[in-house]
Amino acid sequence: LDNTYLHQTEKATQKKNVKDFYTIIPKLRTGKAYIEESPCKTKIEMVGKKELGDNPEDSAEYLETCCETDLNMDKHLANVFHNDDVNVGTIMYDRIMREFIKEKFEVEVEDVAEEMVKKCWGCGEEKEKLSACSGCQFARYCGKDCITKEWGRCTR
Repeated sequence: LDNTYLHQTEKATQKKNVKDFYTIIPKLRTGKAYIEESPCKTKIEMVGKKELGDNPEDSAEYLETCCETDLNMDKHLANVFHNDDVNVGTIMYDRIMREFIKEKFEVEVEDVAEEMVKKCWGCGEEKEKLSACSGCQFARYCGKDCITKEWGRCTR
């Protein structure tokens, strides 16, 4: 699934960027444009320095950890959205899709960052009383066991 919007240039109008996007992207998005190799075997840098610090060779491990569980994916997305680590197109796409799902299917999809403030990042349970991570101040934990289990992971 690839729902990427690429803003071509800041100099062009939004209308021109969207028109160019729909003209160019279908030519680029063919089966040949995607890599089938495992993330842990590829040499392509998939995650930048911002996420990994000075260890870009850890990008495959980082992505695999993010994709291990639904909770890990939610934590990663919440952190990305919370830290404004995405472009405005991604944020708008998220809001538009949540509104579309609500109108079309009568299902309310909560913003992942708002959802994760209510859940323990260690066990994934919704709890009344959660403590904020002393490092990032965003991740939440229900107790010492969960804090210990996740030590250092929330900032990655």
